[in-house]
Amino acid sequence: MENKEYLNKYLGDGDRISRLYFSKLMAPYGMNSSRFIFFVSINRNPGITQAGVVRITVFEKSIVARGIVSLERDGFVYRVADENNRHISHWYPTEKGKEVYQHINQIITVWNEKIYAKLSVPKETAMAVVKEISFVSREILMENLGLDYKINEKTENFR
Repeated sequence: MENKEYLNKYLGDGDRISRLYFSKLMAPYGMNSSRFIFFVSINRNPGITQAGVVRITVFEKSIVARGIVSLERDGFVYRVADENNRHISHWYPTEKGKEVYQHINQIITVWNEKIYAKLSVPKETAMAVVKEISFVSREILMENLGLDYKINEKTENFR
């Protein structure tokens, strides 16, 4: 039997390992690896809707909803009802959320720099390849399942 290497195995490994690192270092700030991604999306895109967070993070709507509500409950974000559609909320970081975001952003930055320092290719090359994998994966998802996870790079900061 042929022993194949699969790209998603290594991408998944990197994701799980980074989540372990983040969970440990983010815990003192009341954050964990399962909701920090929503938190970062809201901080980088103040006023974003839940649908926008779904597009950016590529999580199911119900998971995003639970994550955002838990962030709201813990005082990291707040919602403002849309003026034209009361069923839509726009999410913003609270002052507490903005303060915690500075620490979370630093944790992510340090992790990325540690990874880049050990790579055998330049940082820019690694980032370009990983971004391309992400965007191509989104395209394949949309083509094959008809799901809309296209990022509007002019209005939405990609994680």
